[in-house]
Amino acid sequence: MAILTKGLPQGSVLSPLLFNLYTHDLDLAIDKNVDVLQYADDLLLYIKGNNIDDASAKLTESLILEYGTFLLEPGSMSGFKALDKIQSKCLRIICGAMKTSPINALQAECYASKHFANSNVGVGVFHFQYNIVQKIKLPPECTVFSGECLGIFKALEYIRLAKLKKSIVFTDSLSSIQALVKNPFKIKQQHPCIFGIRQLLTECTEKDIDTSKEKVIKELNFLSEKDATPFYKLPLKSLLQIYKTTKNDVEKGFCKNRLYYISQRIECPPSTLSEQIVKRLFIYKLSFEWLESSLNVLLAMNVSGDRIKRDLWVLKYHHKTIQERLERVKSVGVENLYPWMVRCSEDILNRSIQISQETKTILGENKSTKMYLAQRLNTSPKVIEDMYVKIPALKTIRVTKAKNFLDFLIKEGFTVEEIVDKPRIFAASQKTVKLRLEKLRSLGLCEINLNILCRSRKDFQKYYESMESISKECDE
Repeated sequence: MAILTKGLPQGSVLSPLLFNLYTHDLDLAIDKNVDVLQYADDLLLYIKGNNIDDASAKLTESLILEYGTFLLEPGSMSGFKALDKIQSKCLRIICGAMKTSPINALQAECYASKHFANSNVGVGVFHFQYNIVQKIKLPPECTVFSGECLGIFKALEYIRLAKLKKSIVFTDSLSSIQALVKNPFKIKQQHPCIFGIRQLLTECTEKDIDTSKEKVIKELNFLSEKDATPFYKLPLKSLLQIYKTTKNDVEKGFCKNRLYYISQRIECPPSTLSEQIVKRLFIYKLSFEWLESSLNVLLAMNVSGDRIKRDLWVLKYHHKTIQERLERVKSVGVENLYPWMVRCSEDILNRSIQISQETKTILGENKSTKMYLAQRLNTSPKVIEDMYVKIPALKTIRVTKAKNFLDFLIKEGFTVEEIVDKPRIFAASQKTVKLRLEKLRSLGLCEINLNILCRSRKDFQKYYESMESISKECDE
């Protein structure tokens, strides 16, 4: 949808003034027997006479019509045909069509005008190819703006029903276009016809885009519909970029589609990887050599395919950068390598290396957090697995955090048996637990249940207030 920058909004106070200045000498250009009735920016030509044929001929010679008048009032066909030639030439120029292009395939016209006699607004829609004419008479309360909007709506409705693939709707109603392009979420009241036009535009656009998308996707060498489905979410512009890259890869013998190349390298089902790749379209913008080199380094450094699939951003980095980063991490004894180690900042990487070294020191020969917790809590690995089921967050807890938390709880007087019995405490923050302990002990409480410390904020506050009330009563 394009907006013309020239002209005035419909209803502007300048519109009739400028129109009157522009047409002030109109009566000098028409037959002296033809009279002009002008009001604001509308005008009517009329003639008095005893012979209807003579009157019609003189009126036609002076005819200056707004297109669409023939839908509302009778007129001379020879006059309309003369105007049609001008309109047809303009239409071909605007559409970029050849001189031989049939006009009936280029246009559907809609008009709105207000009658002087009864103040009704008339709307007309006309299509040459199918000889469809719609005449709509709106009540006097309706404005010309409503008529213009209804004309656009009816033209779009026809385009949708006739399933026209290429259509252009022309309107001289600047106010209608301005209403259409305004943000609907910032407007308190929206004209119902404008809302209808928006819906029709969306339906017509989606229909054309979906058809084009289907054609492009068929050229991307997908082996199954399931692999291709996520790509329908992409805009047509992105699909064309993917098509260009895929065509180049095929011509040079690299691969049929990068989806299948990557899925084969990282041993991941294409249908699963497809959902991830549509979110990382840069993969189709990289050179194939870049993509291949990055994958080679990652796999050579034993980064698992599943980790690469979940962090495809790493493929955007040069293979030398990937190798330098991962070798640096591996050199300090870190065995589990992740793509994020390539992408993170130096500070985060150094902190990660420090934590890994601390973890290795803490675990010693235990080799896993589960075995470490079992040893610290004097229990079996099976009990720790049951704790994992009850508190899933415990399964992913960092061993350094677990050590610090256990040291803190034991220092505060809690036994390992209490901790094993109340594993929910690991889901709480050490800082929060410390603050709650201080608050409760300030009331003189000595024996504190771990369940109290890991309650929700609201429940803990209720418990604290009740204990505070009891404490005050005891003091009194």
